[in-house]
Amino acid sequence: MLRRLLLLACGLNCFALSPALAQETALWRTVGQWQIRVDASLGYGCFLVGSYTRGTVLRIGIDQQNGNGYIMVGNEAWRSLQVGSQYDLALRFDSASPWRGRATARRIGSGDMVFLYLSFDRARFLVELARRLNMTVYYQGEFVTQLPLYGTNAAVQEMLNCQRAADIARKTNRPQGDPFAGSPKGPASGPGGPSSTPLGPPSAPGGPGPGSPSSGPGPGPGGPSGPGGPSAAPGGPTSSPGGPTFRPAPGGQ
Repeated sequence: MLRRLLLLACGLNCFALSPALAQETALWRTVGQWQIRVDASLGYGCFLVGSYTRGTVLRIGIDQQNGNGYIMVGNEAWRSLQVGSQYDLALRFDSASPWRGRATARRIGSGDMVFLYLSFDRARFLVELARRLNMTVYYQGEFVTQLPLYGTNAAVQEMLNCQRAADIARKTNRPQGDPFAGSPKGPASGPGGPSSTPLGPPSAPGGPGPGSPSSGPGPGPGGPSGPGGPSAAPGGPTSSPGGPTFRPAPGGQ
């Protein structure tokens, strides 16, 4: 039943995506230019994904296998990234204190693009994602790129709707007499971890309007050395010590 539901949700869209996004994922809904998808390999965790005009791809979702949220950002121009290596990143939403963490370079499926992966267990990260206008990425204190967050308020809400539906479908898909069938390998939701019900971002008047990550005013983000990219933003992450931190990646990476 669950497999059939995901295939119907996917339709033909799964076959139009690159292997990095299409492997074991199904399209739930499109909100603006953000796609909300389900990843069967993460315990049927939902995620939102969008691409920018200069090749940067941003994916944020819920890992139901390990009971945490995660963010992945990648660009084909970042060819020096080594799979398995770790990189000190800071992510700043508008002018708020930056989130800091050690990202692990990962390749998704058979795709060529390498993503930088960070996990989180605080609902505050999704709230900031939904309410803020831009997310700036720093590597070792140096500016990398700035990503507009147009339409993330509605996209995050839809991702949480998707997760509720996926959780219900997974529970109702268990064989009779086996209460453990269909359960994720890890905890579904650890203490303080992401939740699909009470931790969603409250609606905020005047928040980011609907739209796409590749439209709207402002320079399009790209690789760290792309021509015509955004100039180094003033007030880097080193000016706001003591900000929130990401949790270590699953598996000790």
